[in-house]
Amino acid sequence: MKESGNSCFKTCWDFFSKNTVVVKKSTGELFLEIPIWLAVILLCAFFWAIFFVVGILFVMGYRFSFNGPQLGNNRVKNTMNQVGNAAKDFAHNVKNAVSQDECGTAEEQPEIVVEKPAEEEKKEEKSSEE
Repeated sequence: MKESGNSCFKTCWDFFSKNTVVVKKSTGELFLEIPIWLAVILLCAFFWAIFFVVGILFVMGYRFSFNGPQLGNNRVKNTMNQVGNAAKDFAHNVKNAVSQDECGTAEEQPEIVVEKPAEEEKKEEKSSEE
């Protein structure tokens, strides 16, 4: 039993220490590389902050991947590429929607009509008659 416990601990230690999380810029330049154990601790301690930062990095075009003997295979890489492409498409759609809203023409925007009180209208009519 002690031997199987040591084997399990060694397997877990190898997994968490030999595999890494890699973050690359959209140009392919390495931005960050940290071991899995550190990523797990940060995720547990600061879940919402890490979730927010990762979302922002995805939208900005950064790519996440894993390196190592267990997580460096093609299946994991393909999945991470699909997630990165989906985030890139989402960011592109949001940018297009925002730019269309800001660059709308005057014809498309509704005209705002402000009604004047009756007293002001009478004053304007008197001034135009004189």
